[in-house]
Amino acid sequence: RSRAVRNFIKKKIPNATDNGIAAMLGNFATESNIKAKRAESDYLSPPIGATESSWDDENWLNMGFAQGASIGSLVVHRGLGLGMWTDTSDGAIRNTLLRNYAKSKGKKWYDLELQIDFMLEGDNPYYIHILKSILTSNENVATLTQRFLVHWEGNAGDKLKERQNNAQQVLSFLKNPSGTTKGGSSTLQSSWGFPEEYRSKLKSFPSSATV
Repeated sequence: RSRAVRNFIKKKIPNATDNGIAAMLGNFATESNIKAKRAESDYLSPPIGATESSWDDENWLNMGFAQGASIGSLVVHRGLGLGMWTDTSDGAIRNTLLRNYAKSKGKKWYDLELQIDFMLEGDNPYYIHILKSILTSNENVATLTQRFLVHWEGNAGDKLKERQNNAQQVLSFLKNPSGTTKGGSSTLQSSWGFPEEYRSKLKSFPSSATV
């Protein structure tokens, strides 16, 4: 999924950098596991959690805090998609914008490429500007991950270290798609609490099976 997102973004923005893309995907790994067909609280038991028909059910998609489908009390309509776009009582309507954009394109809102197009063309202009500035930056991936969290996700401080570790793993994968080196893995497994000061000292890390 990371590679598919990178390839699609590069078609749209040829000067997008691996650092910028990894920073975005590091956040999405925490938000949605980089899956377009996700909704806040979809893992719970129905009717709040998802059934096979939920993804096209307007009433289900419109659930929010009052119905128990979200955590934040400001949420009017639950988070959807890669970035968990929500409608909130303070004026944000990114859940609605996503679904309306999908309808205008004749696609499902949970289509991966549709969501990337939405981020680059259909979202609020402020968020489009923030996104493009990050995607084309060569700054440190940890810095870009934090910037994405604060300014695009609008959720400063939420699992920052996890997101930064995700982003570093994505960056390592994008630079070495095979994902393996002799005796282990080229990427650090997120389930393992690894001391960061040792990252540069190892040529390979324990594989996911080892962890």
